[in-house]
Amino acid sequence: MAIFCDLELEGILNEAEDERKYKDKVKDNIQDIKDTVKKAKDNVKSNSWIGKKMSSKNESGMQTITFKEDADGNVLESSLDKGTKKSEKIDPEKITRDITNTTAVKIEKEKQDWSNEPGAKTGEMLGNIATGGNFINDIGKKAGRSIGSKVDDFIHKKNRERRKLKEDSEVIYRSPEYNRIIDEFFDFTDRETRKVLLAVNEADQNKILVSLTSKLYDNVVDKVDDIDFGEIEMSKGDIEKLPNFETLHECLNNMARLLIEFKQDTHPVDQIAECISNMIETKDMWKKAYALNVELPMITYNTIVLAIIEATSYMVSMCVEFVKSPSEDTMKIMIDKSALTKSKSHMILKNIESFNSAFRKDQVQKAMWHVIDESSKKKNFVGLGIYTGLGVGAAVVGIAGLLFCIIPLIRELIFLFYYTRVRVSDFFEVQADLLQVSSYNVENNRLDLTKEERKKIAAKQMKTADKFRNASRFIAIKTAEAENKAVKEIKKEDNKKYKVGDVVDELPDSAASSSALF
Repeated sequence: MAIFCDLELEGILNEAEDERKYKDKVKDNIQDIKDTVKKAKDNVKSNSWIGKKMSSKNESGMQTITFKEDADGNVLESSLDKGTKKSEKIDPEKITRDITNTTAVKIEKEKQDWSNEPGAKTGEMLGNIATGGNFINDIGKKAGRSIGSKVDDFIHKKNRERRKLKEDSEVIYRSPEYNRIIDEFFDFTDRETRKVLLAVNEADQNKILVSLTSKLYDNVVDKVDDIDFGEIEMSKGDIEKLPNFETLHECLNNMARLLIEFKQDTHPVDQIAECISNMIETKDMWKKAYALNVELPMITYNTIVLAIIEATSYMVSMCVEFVKSPSEDTMKIMIDKSALTKSKSHMILKNIESFNSAFRKDQVQKAMWHVIDESSKKKNFVGLGIYTGLGVGAAVVGIAGLLFCIIPLIRELIFLFYYTRVRVSDFFEVQADLLQVSSYNVENNRLDLTKEERKKIAAKQMKTADKFRNASRFIAIKTAEAENKAVKEIKKEDNKKYKVGDVVDELPDSAASSSALF
């Protein structure tokens, strides 16, 4: 008789609402079933037809088959005794073959019964164990089958429901962007989360992604109010209208000349300059965001411009040294090569590079324009809910740009600025001091100046250089501390996986109908 193993018996009732009740009953009788199987096997062995006599009736009366065996129980020959008639020799191989075929059929039927009616067969066996005997045994089997059949009905019903759900889920389109988002941001070990995300239609996929984007955005903007953007907001999307824009531009040019003079890689300065160029190129986009008061693009603009300012000051603070010339009353400007190497891996420079890369791929522009354009049609506090009004495909692509490009970018920068707590004016002051020391050098080299005039210029230069050193040291220390804190918090955020209940207040309509199955 075919028998299910423990795990198979447990799996029969795995998805039922009252699975615990049935599983416990099966578990309580597992050992009894095993004992019964062992007894059945022993009984078969002890009552084998080989070496025994089989009798049957026909019109002539009793017939008897007698077998001769060797010491190992193998049949050597057999004879048929037909009462008064002479015994006839019968081929033992033929008898063995016939009975083997009959047994194979019975075994196959038993296997099919267990496969099709696991509950009924389990109930039958438990009834058999409980009652014993012959006539009473039949009653026990029937009672057991009756109870077990109810389990089978429930299992078949659940299987039909699951087949339908599977068929429905297979026709639901899930874009590559959607699949990537749910894989990266959601906890697929949570059953409800997994089932809902796979069951929702395209429209509800969009709603879930909007809710996720809003949640991640909220986590970022919580810190924005504690960041000093200084005069950046006054420029209203046009970086060239920044009050200290010329100082910024000139400082970068001086840094580039110094790096070239000392034969160093200009890549960090080039990336900052490219970022400025990108912001100028898209100033109409940022200005429109300000005009419509669309929060997300406005915060993105403020964050990137502050990153440009801080990155420039950081490069100056870390990499520029003022050394007094032994033969002259002037300060020589030099590049600290080891500091330059270390600065290249700083978080702020890496994020500027990431922004430039996304800009070249048109990801920044697409994401921002989606938010701005749709916000002009349907007002929303961050311009995210507007995606419900877009075509589903466009919505998912736009949200993917926000989730994988914009939000991670501004999140890292905002976390860094939050812990740096340095005023924008402090950054510009360092840049101004660098330019001032450089200008003193130029002035001191004038041929028309007297020795006394040059001494006065040199004194001013040294005073400015000392001021620069103090400010630079302050910025370098604060930036290093801030980066360590920001990295820890970002790692914590990156490891966070959301359940569907963390993102939406109620199940989407297309998931609500299937939730009963989960």
